[in-house]
Parts: sequence; C-alpha cells; structure tokens
Amino acid sequence: MQRFVQDPGNPGVLYNHDNEYLHYEDDWYVVGWEPDSYAFIVYKGQNDAWKGYGGATVYTRDSSFPPELTNKMRELASQAGLKWEEFKLTDNSCGPHPPQRGGMTDFEREMDDLARDEARQGLASFSRGLTVIEQRAERAERDIAQSVVGLEKTLQDEFYEAEKQLASIEKQFSASGGFGAWLQNIFRF
Repeated sequence: MQRFVQDPGNPGVLYNHDNEYLHYEDDWYVVGWEPDSYAFIVYKGQNDAWKGYGGATVYTRDSSFPPELTNKMRELASQAGLKWEEFKLTDNSCGPHPPQRGGMTDFEREMDDLARDEARQGLASFSRGLTVIEQRAERAERDIAQSVVGLEKTLQDEFYEAEKQLASIEKQFSASGGFGAWLQNIFRF
C-alpha cells in the first residue's frame, strides 16, 4: 500500500518511501494547491529499474484540464523552474480498449471460439463444455508433443551433419600440417 508522509519541517513535501513490497521512493513537492480544484505536483524518485526519474503533473477533479486554470498553472510552473508550454494534456476520458497487438495462436483462437459457443448455450451445458475443453486441451497437448518429437529429430539430424563437417575440417587441418598451413590453403588465391 502506498503511504505518503508529510515532511514535518515543510508541509508541501510528501515522501513515499519504505514500501513493503514495492521497491521505490517518490518525493512529491506540492507547488500549488486549491481544495476541490487542483494540485500541482513536481515529483522525483527512483525504483529498482530506474534511478532518478521525475516530472510534474496537475491533478484536478475534472476528466479534462479546465482551461481557466492555464494562467495559474503557467505561473506555478514558472515558480518551479518549469515551462508550462512543455506540459502535455492527457486524455482521461477512458475510451474503448485499444486493439490487441499480435494475433492469437490457433489454440487460443479455438479456445476463444469454444468459450463463445458455450456462453451462447447457457449454463445448462457448462459441464459438457468442460469435457469439450478437456478433450481439446488433450488434443492440443498431443499435437505439441508430436511437434517436440519432430523438432528433436530435426535437431539430431542437424547435429549429426555438423559433427561430420567438423570431422572433415579436423582431417583437413591434420593433413595440411597444422593451423597456419591449413589457413594458407583455404585463402590461397
């Protein structure tokens, strides 16, 4: 759980350190604040992956930034040594989910189709659906096992060919009188 502790000597500074499970430290500096309107925060921190991140943000109760606060935020940013023009407005409208990246595997697509079919049939077919899922999962497991066996065979064949090529190179190397002579024979023009 996050817990901010107010600096006793400076009430505009909040520390979030020593989290039990999350290894990070955040220091928040309240640049400006108006109850039920906004909080302008400059923050800096570090975590296991990144030492020394930071930035600034303005929190409001509105889903979009109230334009009437622009002049006040510009003034507060300037007092903090920041340029308000470099801030970016975020879209907090919580629109639809973006499309998924990458495609589903055949097995994932099959499970997705099965789930849709079973959902259409209602809860009465729930136990039968489990059997179908088990059967399809077992079939997928067999298919994967067969693929692994095929890959093992291919790797064994390739390893055998590599061993033969290595033996041939070793034979050439020995017959040519050593490494230096072997290299000269290879790169002879």
